Amino acid sequence: MSYKISTNRHSLIAQRYLGNSTRKVNQASQQLSSGDRIVNSAVDPSGLAISEKLKAGITSFGQARRNINDGISFLQVAEGDLGNIMQMAIRMKELSVQAASDTVSDDARRATNAEFQSLKTEIDRTAKISNFNGLKLLDGSSKRYEFHVGIHGQKSSNTVVYNTEELSATTKDLGITRAEIGTKGGAQSALGNVDRMIEKINAKRADAGSLGARLISSINNNQIQEESFAAGNSRIRDTDVATAVSQRASQKIIQSATTSMLKDANNKNKQVERLLS
Repeated sequence: MSYKISTNRHSLIAQRYLGNSTRKVNQASQQLSSGDRIVNSAVDPSGLAISEKLKAGITSFGQARRNINDGISFLQVAEGDLGNIMQMAIRMKELSVQAASDTVSDDARRATNAEFQSLKTEIDRTAKISNFNGLKLLDGSSKRYEFHVGIHGQKSSNTVVYNTEELSATTKDLGITRAEIGTKGGAQSALGNVDRMIEKINAKRADAGSLGARLISSINNNQIQEESFAAGNSRIRDTDVATAVSQRASQKIIQSATTSMLKDANNKNKQVERLLS
């Protein structure tokens, strides 16, 4: 048997194995305590890249869902104001029917027409002030709004577009600017205009409602995609507790055995000392 003084090869080997097992024990401990399998980029570089992309998608789906909910609120405000205008249109229809009859005196028609004109003014005021977060809804000043409902940049598949011209509800858009019921003939003529106004308002409310239903469907679709992203990220990123516990226990046994071997390798120097004495 030969003994070397300058280099304790067995000790170096034992140190290398001890270092490896110690790193693996520490890694398993970090995985268990953090819940993340990829505690640093060296563990799984490609897996980390995929996981970070999925995490960005998961976060973005949350914002897209908030965008959709804002869009739904946008349409609810518009539909609510259109509902108020509809109530005024119904009253205008009632007043027109009343003024079209010979049973109403001229003075009564004038009073009825005053209310009719006031309702027209109120319709324009309602259309002018209707807004969501400063965005005009019913006055026709804004032409187009886009709701970004996806997480990517392609407009065709990630945005829902709404043309607010379809919502515009001024007396001009509704075709009753010149309507008056101060005379029997005027009242009879106004009835046709009011009927067409009611049809237009109903069509506008239907448009808003159909787009709202589409946005609700977008929420459901986003939630399904978010669940898929989260499941994929979990498979890549999360710690498999059973595997980590098993690996930690195994490496601690190796660590203990290697420590014993290192101690034995270092004791060989004492044998050299006995040879020299």
